[in-house]
Amino acid sequence: AKADLEGSNDDRFNEKVGIDLQRFYLFKASLAVSVQELAKIDALRKKKAEGNKLTALQEEKLATPPEAYEQSAEQVCDEIEAWIKFRHDRDPRAKIVLIIDSVTGMLVSEEDEGHLSDQNMRTKVSLASFLSLLCRRWVRLASNYKVIMLFINQEREAPGVMYGSPIRTSGGNALKFYAVVRVRIRRSGNGRILKDKKMIGLRSILLNEKNKVGGREGGELAFKGYPRTGKWMWVSKEQADKEAKSKFKK
Repeated sequence: AKADLEGSNDDRFNEKVGIDLQRFYLFKASLAVSVQELAKIDALRKKKAEGNKLTALQEEKLATPPEAYEQSAEQVCDEIEAWIKFRHDRDPRAKIVLIIDSVTGMLVSEEDEGHLSDQNMRTKVSLASFLSLLCRRWVRLASNYKVIMLFINQEREAPGVMYGSPIRTSGGNALKFYAVVRVRIRRSGNGRILKDKKMIGLRSILLNEKNKVGGREGGELAFKGYPRTGKWMWVSKEQADKEAKSKFKK
């Protein structure tokens, strides 16, 4: 399953890398009407059916279609939890792979309700608070329901940092603490693999920052990926850097 929170899903690419679309479930932040709004409308309809008189404002509310809102990250994650439990009930021995793409694309309800003009310090840390709660819940969920969870995040550079690394990741530190394996992927050189002056693939380096299952932390390994064909291969970091420099000189 995949939670596509930034609208980047591509079924053609999924087929090329060998994903069976019949067994692939996609979650997206779609437009929906809030449950509270539907409950209010149902109450007004019931009141009118019983013969009670409604005010002009209530009549207008019944005549106007309810406003649709984009689902928040909390609502999408609630759907994911319900789906995981449903799949486990159908086949308790099945293993589930869940991809969250991405943490940066998560729009929590508190931040959404503030729009663009009413943001404050509380809304700015709402994603970190939500992830802290989500990780505590989903650690047990992953263990009990045999789920492998992959969170994709992006790096940002904090301005004005004089000491230490200016690189930061969205969502606070909760994911760093709860993650079993944490890797960082960056491009080698400009990262592009060219053929007849056309880009056919990417050359990247993977850094093993955290590994609680026995891997060597701090180790680096390079790989080449070809999105059009869905193929990829491991290479040494030295070979990737050498190829990047030779391509740059040409």
